[in-house]
Parts: sequence; structure tokens; C-alpha cells
Amino acid sequence: MNTKYKLGNYTDFRTGKVYKTVHVGKQLWLAENLNTNVFLNGDIIPEAKSNEDWLLAGKEGKPAWCYYNNDSNMEKKYGKLYNWFAVIDKRGLAPEDWQVPSEEDWNILINYLGGTENTNFNMRSLDEWSDRTGTNETGFNAFPAGRRSDVYGGDFQRLDADEYEFTSYWSTTEGDFMDNIKHAISFTIQPDFMGLGDILQVESSSASGFSVRCCINLSDIIEEQNLVEEIEISKDDFDDFD
Repeated sequence: MNTKYKLGNYTDFRTGKVYKTVHVGKQLWLAENLNTNVFLNGDIIPEAKSNEDWLLAGKEGKPAWCYYNNDSNMEKKYGKLYNWFAVIDKRGLAPEDWQVPSEEDWNILINYLGGTENTNFNMRSLDEWSDRTGTNETGFNAFPAGRRSDVYGGDFQRLDADEYEFTSYWSTTEGDFMDNIKHAISFTIQPDFMGLGDILQVESSSASGFSVRCCINLSDIIEEQNLVEEIEISKDDFDDFD
């Protein structure tokens, strides 16, 4: 596949962080995980610094974020993990003019890239994954960022598990109640392990901790503002995550 995608950047006024972006089809996506501790209205998003804090936030249906393993050194590459209550909070988790994608937004991206099997490899970063089959051809640059459980004491899982690491992303789309716990639609990218190499769409507990990517469904006005610049994707474009 020789498709060209468009890379650019966007500065989140809340924290001054500059995000890499990628324009795929009629959507603009962050090319790295969301990394903010401030809602759009300026309110601070609570950090869950312990397993007890994380589990309590989920039980009470309150927004929370954390670093993987509660280690701030993970921040630059992996961003933050959020529970779903932070995702849907009316104060706004996404940067201005952006949105946390719905189930439909994710499926637009996946279908544009040729379905779940093709998308899995094209979206994964060139390194970090144990099977080394990611091409990052899209520039989406999905790292195996792991997740935080809503059970097992709020443990962290699957950032560095041999041959079975993965990354999970929230959507804003609600799922069903199961075992008296609200669930939401999430999307998981993982290596081709035991035939499970596709992007998996599942219903996950809203108290889980997943990564967040944000998107814009582009209009002609946004495209005319030249928010993105068309260039070829290469590994060098993402070296500063190392």
C-alpha cells in the first residue's frame, strides 16, 4: 500500500502540549495518546494514585486518570489511562474542537483502512510490539500502552507481557449493564497471537483504565485552514517518543 497520509500537529491550550496528528480519509486523529489532567472548562481531573483510589472512583462513577504503574516516566510515550467516566464527563476531556471518538468514528477509520486485519498492522508502531509486525503505515502510531483493571485490585495489565501485550482505546458509546456495572464500547489492538491479531471491538467495564485518542470529522472549512501537511510517513517522524 502506497497511500499517503497527512501529518501535522495541534497545541492543546490547556497544558500547552503539542500533539502530533494524522489526517486519514475525512478524519483528523491525534497520533499519540491523550495526556491531559484538565477538563476543557479548566477543572482538574482527579489522579488515582493508588489501587484504592482507582477502585473507589469506578465504584462511585467519578472521573479519574493514572499513569501506567503509577509511574510518571510512562507519560511521554504512553500518555494517561482514563476511566470511562472521564471520557463522558460534560466538562470535556478532548481538546477544543476535538472529540473522543464514538463507536461509529472508530469504524469509519477501520473501514477506510481496509477492515480490522489490515488496520491492526497499519496502525501499530514500528517497535515496542513483541511480534515486530506493525508497519505504522498510517502514522497512527499505536503503542502497547496496556490498561488498568477494574477488578484484581485495580492492577495494571499487558504493557510488557511477552507476546500478548496490547493497547485499548475508549469510545464514547455506551454498552449494556453487566453484573450491575455499566459498560462501554472499546477497541483493542494486539499482536497476531493465536489468531487474535485483529482490532477487537468489545464492551468493557466503565471503571477500567484505557488510553484515549481524539478525532475531528473534517469539514471543508477545517481542511482549508491547513491544519495538516501532507508528507510521507517514516519512523523518524516518531523518534521523539523513544
